[in-house]
Amino acid sequence: MAIKTILCLLTTPEHSVGVLNAGALLSEARKAHLIGLHVIESVVVYPGVAVTSSPEMMSAFDRMERAETKAVKTYFDAEMGRVGFPYEWRAPNRKADAIGSRVLESGRTADLIVVPQPVEEYDRRLVSTIIRQAGRPVLMAPKEFDADALGRTILMGRSATREATRAAFDALSITEEGAAGYLLTVSRGTEPDRSIAASGRDLAATLNRHGLSITVAHRPSAGADIAEVLIQCAAEYGADMIVSGAFGHSITYDFIIGAVTQDLMMQSSIPVLFSK
Repeated sequence: MAIKTILCLLTTPEHSVGVLNAGALLSEARKAHLIGLHVIESVVVYPGVAVTSSPEMMSAFDRMERAETKAVKTYFDAEMGRVGFPYEWRAPNRKADAIGSRVLESGRTADLIVVPQPVEEYDRRLVSTIIRQAGRPVLMAPKEFDADALGRTILMGRSATREATRAAFDALSITEEGAAGYLLTVSRGTEPDRSIAASGRDLAATLNRHGLSITVAHRPSAGADIAEVLIQCAAEYGADMIVSGAFGHSITYDFIIGAVTQDLMMQSSIPVLFSK
């Protein structure tokens, strides 16, 4: 099923560039409806801090947010003024205690959510929340993304998990017709697990019946992090997008051990499609 509604999270003018470029590429190719969403966040005043939160400070914060909203909308209008697909601007009048809650409200009604690549810890938590809770595929676009193709050559991270399987099929809705792809298994040993290798071949055959041209590949990690191997292989194969299952472990596990999702989120220089 082709995507027909794309929600683009626009936080600041500079971080909207990659998001809108990615969203516009997909919307143009599929004549999908693009929604530009900007959310104004409320100031949360904690006990013991209120004394320093004067009316003047609150007013200054409000003016700053409204100025940023205006700047984002100006950029959005300028970019969308020359496209050939339907679009809309969405900026809820009511402020959100947390941006994530408002994004989830709109995101759960879209086919795809496009978010900016995190820069700071706050951004990382926001994107993680969206991926974990939206129930929709999430495409992360690097800040400087400005390519003329998306989904023409893809690298799929393959593992025996529900998340990786869903990601492979979610990718069908945003890849170009006849797209080339690599279904990559990364293992600690020199050879992949036999059962994973066999299921990988079966998955590749299924995806090929949808018109893709998938090559099954394997790469030993050789001590490197899995995300590092995926990013390196994507560059070698000339991929314009990485496809990955997201957060296959609990939040506690991810916090203590670290996760491929977090590393891809922070380190990839090309868009990454995450499915949870």
